[in-house]
Amino acid sequence: MVADLRSLPAVEPTEAINLVEVVLRDLVRLVLGDSWMQSRRVDIADLELKRTEDKAKRRGTAVNEDLLAYTEFTQLQAIILDSWPKFEPALGKKKYIDTYFHRLSGFRNPAMHSRPLREFERDLVSGIVGELRNLVVIYRTERGPDMEYYPRIEQVTDSFGNNPHAGVGMGIQQRLQIGAVIKFDCRGWDPQDRSLVWELRIGRSGPPTTEAQGPEATLTLVITDQMVQERMMVEILMKSEGQYHRNNFFDELCEFYYAVDPPKD
Repeated sequence: MVADLRSLPAVEPTEAINLVEVVLRDLVRLVLGDSWMQSRRVDIADLELKRTEDKAKRRGTAVNEDLLAYTEFTQLQAIILDSWPKFEPALGKKKYIDTYFHRLSGFRNPAMHSRPLREFERDLVSGIVGELRNLVVIYRTERGPDMEYYPRIEQVTDSFGNNPHAGVGMGIQQRLQIGAVIKFDCRGWDPQDRSLVWELRIGRSGPPTTEAQGPEATLTLVITDQMVQERMMVEILMKSEGQYHRNNFFDELCEFYYAVDPPKD
């Protein structure tokens, strides 16, 4: 089945470039695993420095330990083109990908420096990113029959930057006080282009605390005195509106763990 480009709504150029970087990193992990670090076009020491600087600057958020997360569009482009035979099954003819990369590189600097693009340029960026995104998803589909029908979580990130689905912020993520508010930004994709439903639950047996719909959604949790404990599990469940699901009544989930302190006397 060919994915529908309508699954990616029109996005701002900066957001589109950021999204294509996420998609290409996902593809590099899938195709090369850890061997991407052997690419002659990547300065590992420079990426380690970026990670160290990120930790120093972002004291109030979880920082990704995966060095691939610190690669930028031009580096991802080089990694892919240097190992093109391995990526060709996913991306197709190299001449098209060369053109797409070239056009995105040309738009990247104006977009990243807040210089506005014309309407047709914005549409072109959105279209290229949408096609690259769908090519990667189709490739995943071909590698696993279940991916042809069931949706997948692309990202769930809490207010502190934790994203367990991507391996960022595992175990107890933060100590919270009663009254704290946490937002969870969610993004998913469905190969059948069905609407997605997101649910936030406290613990595995709890009913949905809040719900939202769409490929991108935000869920909000307010910490109450009933949540006081040393290991509170928050589940973000995602499911399509279809009849069947990968895991009984849902398709995928992310788990977050927090410690909630009792009120002070």
